[in-house]
Amino acid sequence: MIKLEVPWIDEHASELKGKILVTVSMEGYVPELKGDAREANVRGGLGIYFGDKLEGLHAIGMDRAFGCMPLYKKRLVQSIRSGRQHIEYRDVS
Repeated sequence: MIKLEVPWIDEHASELKGKILVTVSMEGYVPELKGDAREANVRGGLGIYFGDKLEGLHAIGMDRAFGCMPLYKKRLVQSIRSGRQHIEYRDVS
């Protein structure tokens, strides 16, 4: 990561300095989660960028940015049986 002498936010959006920014997402990629738990919490939408956004805000000097998301205990499982789609929810292991 590039370290700036003067944070970007100071030069380009100083009105945001010291403010609190909260991002809420219904999904997010959390690499610290493993297996089913990680799969249950990201389904391929924009949630994959949830952590990237927070890291980017920190990189530009927005030090008071927080992310909130639910942690799901069930995982959606789709399968095709006899030519029909079946959807079920399994507990995260």
